[in-house]
This record gives sequence, C-alpha cells and structure tokens, in this order.
Amino acid sequence: MNWYQMWNYTGKMSNQTRFVNAGGYANWNAAHSMIFYMTAATMGYTTNWGASVPYSVEAARGGSDGTTGIYGGGYNANVWATTSLKNKITIATAGTTTSWGNLYGSRYKAGSASGATYFCTFGGDHNSSANTNWDYETFATGGTSSLAGNLEGGGSPRYNDNCDAIDGGLGSSRIVLA
Repeated sequence: MNWYQMWNYTGKMSNQTRFVNAGGYANWNAAHSMIFYMTAATMGYTTNWGASVPYSVEAARGGSDGTTGIYGGGYNANVWATTSLKNKITIATAGTTTSWGNLYGSRYKAGSASGATYFCTFGGDHNSSANTNWDYETFATGGTSSLAGNLEGGGSPRYNDNCDAIDGGLGSSRIVLA
C-alpha cells in the first residue's frame, strides 16, 4: 500500500496534543481499519493508535470536542456498502473504538465539523442516501444523529463531496462550509 493512500478519506480528530486519522483508502475497492496518531509537539512519524472496530472504513468523517473523537459514515469494506455507523474514541488513550450509534443517513465522502458540544455531518457523494441532509449529535449522548435540515443546493453538482467545515471556536454558534 502506498503511504499517500492511507491518508485519503480518513476520519480526522484531534485535541491539543494529538492528531488522529481513522480508516482510509487502502487500494481499489478496499479500506483499512488502522488508526494512527501524530503527537503535535514532536511532529514526525505516526504511531499506531489501534483498530477501527467493527469494520474497515473509507471516507468516514470525524470530529472531536478535544477529548472524545467521533467518526462515522463512509464505505464499510466488510459489506461493500456505504454506512451510517459511528464510532467513538478517547483521543488521549490509544486502543480500540466503541460503537456510538448512527448518523441520520448513510454518508460517503461527506463533510463534517465539530466544536465543544456538537459533531455534525452533511452532504456527501451524490450516491449517498443523505447527500442533501445536515445532521448533528452531542458528544455527551451519542445514539442516532438528529436531522438539522437540508443543505442549500443539495442534490445539485454542489453536493459537498469531501467538504470540510470549521467552527468559530469554543462558544461559537457558526460553522462555515467551504
């Protein structure tokens, strides 16, 4: 496997110490279950964090509140279909993942954003069932994400394939899509 392929389409999470990547593209029609992290203070090679359980995933989307990381959706290579499953990790403690409910709908190459309270996913590849939806959940509760509404221009060529967003920091009430 080429190293650049491992970092394509991963669920990304971070805190002030670590950057974490979960899953990713392995090669044509395959995904991997590896989770790696990099320590911000030393920047260098990645370290194996653990495994994405119960499935290998490509194009999941992730976010964190600084303590808990959540990644979900993507392409579940074990059943050859897009998924709505979510997983949770504790960023500071390497190990395995915990099942954390479902997104509002199956998503592939969706967008994601997070802040101190919420994890949001939106849009996705035009073949995903939830490509026009915006959903959210709180880091504290998990479970099935709730529908927040529909994206402007959803279902058109602007379906937010691989789009990321940023929030305005702690206490902010805005997320910006680009």
